[in-house]
Amino acid sequence: MLAFVIYGPATGTMSAFVLFLILLARGAAFPPGPYMKLAAVLSTLLGLWLGIKITNALKSSRIGISLAAGLGLGAFIRILVMTPINYLVVGVLFASQFYFTTASNALQATARITLTGETDFIFFMLILTAIYNGLHTLLSILPTFSILRMPQITNRAWMIWFLSRPGQPELKRS
Repeated sequence: MLAFVIYGPATGTMSAFVLFLILLARGAAFPPGPYMKLAAVLSTLLGLWLGIKITNALKSSRIGISLAAGLGLGAFIRILVMTPINYLVVGVLFASQFYFTTASNALQATARITLTGETDFIFFMLILTAIYNGLHTLLSILPTFSILRMPQITNRAWMIWFLSRPGQPELKRS
């Protein structure tokens, strides 16, 4: 996120692929993990970029509106992309009676949630992972935006430059 905000979409995307390669080289206990992380990061970056582009095209002069649109679309697109991927991984790839029974028993013991079958469990799991993906988007993007307020970053950040190019209304902080 930091590479995207400061240096632009190409560098942000390149950083996501570098992270992916590091996760692959390191080896993962959960083999789909690096691929899922790549999909999550790229979908968040896509939403962030689209939100900024849309508000820029609408000639919004408030940086806060652009950031909010990017944050909202980042979360929405990440959830939209990751929900079917999570279904494939948990509902298809790791669909075993032992997994469902163990997870259902843990939910019953810790949260007093009773699930009547595998379909209920998968639906519940998809809701929880959608919430997780929305929160992860907030926790990834919001701290990055706060860095934009630092004068040494503000003067060089791609996002600030993009939103205040010639032909745009004067940029206002909100």
